[in-house]
Amino acid sequence: PYSEFHVGASMLLEDGTIVSGSNQENMAYPSGLCAERVAFFHYGAHHRRKKIELLAITAASADFPSDHPVTPCGACRQAMLEYELLQNSPIRIIMQGSAGNVFAVNSVQDLLLKIALQMARDDYETRRYRQRAGIDAARLKGDVYKGRPVDADMHKKIEELLAAGYY
Repeated sequence: PYSEFHVGASMLLEDGTIVSGSNQENMAYPSGLCAERVAFFHYGAHHRRKKIELLAITAASADFPSDHPVTPCGACRQAMLEYELLQNSPIRIIMQGSAGNVFAVNSVQDLLLKIALQMARDDYETRRYRQRAGIDAARLKGDVYKGRPVDADMHKKIEELLAAGYY
């Protein structure tokens, strides 16, 4: 990458498959993509029906030491949380720089602040309201609201998360 800061993310799926990604940078900064989302989006395109058990993230640079764990950015955490909710199972995350300590959490939720979870809840409730309004409007017209099948699964997972007290 242009930054010479190399980040890699690899996930272990329930059947032993390993899906990897690396940070992708472009001259039209900031149109690159983090290693975590590269791995997750590859997973979503090719292995979506398998559960993700573990994600490992590491980084290295020849220009400066990276002897502390590298954690995902906010956009990656949001994307990762959605995949975790969809599979209804926690994703263990292990993070390390090119050397030094290893930092591990048992779920993407462990990387999120309570305020971020509250914002996600508020956004979720707004989306549910809008979806409900769309369903009602379709019924009034005599149409059937089709929606996306994944929406129902996502809403169920978020409802379970909220019921468990993560808000």
